[in-house]
Amino acid sequence: MKHESINFHEQLLQKIEVFQAELPNSIHLIKKTFDMVKKEVSAMNEWQNNHNFIDEEEEIHFLKTIRPSIISQFLYYQSLYNWESKAPLTDAELAVYYNEKHVDVKTKLEKLSYVKTYIKSEENKLFSIHNKTNGQTCVSESDRKNWRPCLQHCIPLAEYMSYELQLDYLKIKYSMYKKPIDSHKTKIPWNRNLVDFSEILFGLYHLGVFGDMSLKEIAIKLESIFDVEISQDLVKRWRDIAKRKQEPARFLNELAEVLKRQILNS
Repeated sequence: MKHESINFHEQLLQKIEVFQAELPNSIHLIKKTFDMVKKEVSAMNEWQNNHNFIDEEEEIHFLKTIRPSIISQFLYYQSLYNWESKAPLTDAELAVYYNEKHVDVKTKLEKLSYVKTYIKSEENKLFSIHNKTNGQTCVSESDRKNWRPCLQHCIPLAEYMSYELQLDYLKIKYSMYKKPIDSHKTKIPWNRNLVDFSEILFGLYHLGVFGDMSLKEIAIKLESIFDVEISQDLVKRWRDIAKRKQEPARFLNELAEVLKRQILNS
């Protein structure tokens, strides 16, 4: 029996189609970017459908290690578009770019097509590109191995995405990292799941989806979205840290321990 998350590719493709149709022609470059994303999702979907998993545990492991983060893929293309060429780069252009930066071209192009499950830290220099783009560290120290930009960089998307669509994207992303019953048998350390969850909280904060909601209302909202028990104390701690406008890496590292205690005890 297929794991329920297995259909997220099809669901996401449908959401992207709807989203694209609603975009005005004036931002056609964003549409081009989503065309690239759709190709990536379709390719992964085809591979996944044609792969015979040994059991559900292997399938869950695949879902958690491949990490088809559509938001990260979109943000990656957008950062290159905004910083370098004013248009999404082709694979050939990326190869030239990576050669100039002395980065392993083959490894990077495989990363973009989700052929590799993840890239080792010594091979992964992509976060330096984002540093130049955003003028700040945008990957937590504990997460540089896998290049997963924090969801705070969804800010440019906020004006194009409805509140419901933002939550749909975040919920789909988080569904890939929820702790399975047999998680102690998986090969994914807990800390990576926790960093993902804290990224989501940080992204939600910067997207302004909470407005003037009280701590209790925020906790209830998060519980309904992610199906995880969240205390008001946790939300207060997270909000206080975020309000101090600390560097994202420090924020994520500090929050990870709080999330670990809260989620494991929920």
